[in-house]
Amino acid sequence: MNKEPLSIKNQDFTGERALFNTHNAVIESCLFHDGESPLKESSDLKLNNVTFQWKYPLWYTTNVQVSGSTLLETARSGIWYTNHLLMEKCLILAPKTFRRANDITLVDCSLPNATETFWKCTNIKLKDIT
Repeated sequence: MNKEPLSIKNQDFTGERALFNTHNAVIESCLFHDGESPLKESSDLKLNNVTFQWKYPLWYTTNVQVSGSTLLETARSGIWYTNHLLMEKCLILAPKTFRRANDITLVDCSLPNATETFWKCTNIKLKDIT
């Protein structure tokens, strides 16, 4: 039996691990302020129009789709140890974003500060990247 995903909309989050270990959720139009690792160890997520302002937003996550979202420069070291990630129409301002990750697909995304990006990553697919 498939459970309906948890719906989280129009919220601001602060503090460490705000939605730590969240599974089967749709997160829309939310802002993650200060506080490290807001979605660490989460899975089966759909993120739409989400902004991350602080470090380590998606560490140890699995099966994540992100669209129309932003990782600000301060969201550095953002997506490490993650598997099965699709990002579409995203702005990734943070350096060191991807590390030790597998099955990463970016479509129509901009990475103006891609310093130290994709270290020890496998199965990377890029389309229409700036």
